[in-house]
Amino acid sequence: MDAEELIGRYAAGERDFAGLDLSGILLGRRYADGLIKRYQTEENTRIGGVNLRCIDLSDANLEGANLEAVDFMGANFSSANLAGAILQVARLNEANLSGANMRKVVLCGDRLHQTNLNKAVLEWANLGDARLKGAVLQRPKLRGADVSTGECIDVDFSRADMREAISSFCPPKERCNFSKVNWNRGCIQQCMFIDCNFTKASFSKGGAIESSFIRCNFTDAKLERVKIFDADTTGSIF
Repeated sequence: MDAEELIGRYAAGERDFAGLDLSGILLGRRYADGLIKRYQTEENTRIGGVNLRCIDLSDANLEGANLEAVDFMGANFSSANLAGAILQVARLNEANLSGANMRKVVLCGDRLHQTNLNKAVLEWANLGDARLKGAVLQRPKLRGADVSTGECIDVDFSRADMREAISSFCPPKERCNFSKVNWNRGCIQQCMFIDCNFTKASFSKGGAIESSFIRCNFTDAKLERVKIFDADTTGSIF
C-alpha cells in the first residue's frame, strides 16, 4: 500500500489499519498534503483517531506529518523520519522508535509506556506531560528537549545526551536511570526525583532550582559550576 491508497481508504471512511506493512512509505507533509487536498473535506486534514496498531512504518518518511491522536500501540517506527511530526496525545505504548529521527517532534500527552526509544534523535522535541512508564531511552539525543514529562517511572535514560534540556513543574520522576547522562547547561526547575540513579552524570553549568532529589545516587557525578537554589537532597548520596 502506498500513501495515496492509505489516504484514499481513510477518506472512504476506513479507520482500522492495524497490522499493515507500510515500511518505507512516504507520508510526510510535503507529499501527503497534496493527496489530502484532492478529497476536499475538512476531516482529512489529519488522520487522527485511526487504529494503526502494530503497523510497520520502519524507514518511513513521515516528516512534518500530523499524526495527532493516532493509535500506534506496538507499531514499528525503527529508523523512520518523524522530524517535526505532530504526535500529540498519540498512543505509542510498546512501539519501537529505536533510531528514529524525531527532531522537534511534538509528543505532548503521549502514552509511551514500555516504548523503545533507544538511540532516537529527540533534539528540541516536546515531551511535556508525556507518560513514559517503563520506557527505554538508552543513548537518545535529547539536546534542548522539553522533558517536563507526566508519569515517568522506571525509565532508562542512561547515556542520554540531554545538554540544554529542560524539566520544569512536572510530576515526580521515580526510579529512573540517569547514569552517565550529559545534562550540561540544562535547567531543572521545581521537579522531584525519587530513588533515581545519577551515577557519573554530568550537570556542569546547569541549574537545579527549588527541586528535590530524594534518595538519589550522585556517585562520581560532575557538578562543577552547577547553580542550586533551595534544592532538597534528603537521603541522597554524593
